[in-house]
Amino acid sequence: MTQLKKLDWSLVISLLILGAISCLFVHSSSVNFEQYASSFIIKQFLFYLIGLTIMFGISLLDIEQLKKIGWPFYFLIVALTAGLIVAPESIARTINQAKSWYQIPFLGSLQPSEFLKFAFLIVVSKVIIAHQEKKCPPLLSSRFLATCKNRANCPSSYPTCL
Repeated sequence: MTQLKKLDWSLVISLLILGAISCLFVHSSSVNFEQYASSFIIKQFLFYLIGLTIMFGISLLDIEQLKKIGWPFYFLIVALTAGLIVAPESIARTINQAKSWYQIPFLGSLQPSEFLKFAFLIVVSKVIIAHQEKKCPPLLSSRFLATCKNRANCPSSYPTCL
């Protein structure tokens, strides 16, 4: 419950407004072009709900939990992306001369490279944090800087990465 208090509600409201607008646009385009038998608004709304659910799920995770799953998630998505090369046509069809999507029954297709973007962000963030902690250990840094009125008065051996 405390994690929901930390949630950026202006972001949630913005996403709900953008989702409603996108559903309206998809509906208006499917009404104008009656050549399509299925309604795209149902798919749009379904994927929007899935995305919001994933967003809420990830927002409930602690940053330490995201750090722990960073590398395994990255390697899983890289393996799924590389698996497209050897996947049979029944699982990963070639569409527009590209084999980039897994076919999932009742949902459509899944492109693992989209998830690779998120996994890459987690891993790069983790590497940057580890590098910064290695270069700049937090040894009395805030107390020491509080005593230094000017950076010129600080000893040269003190790390300058703060």
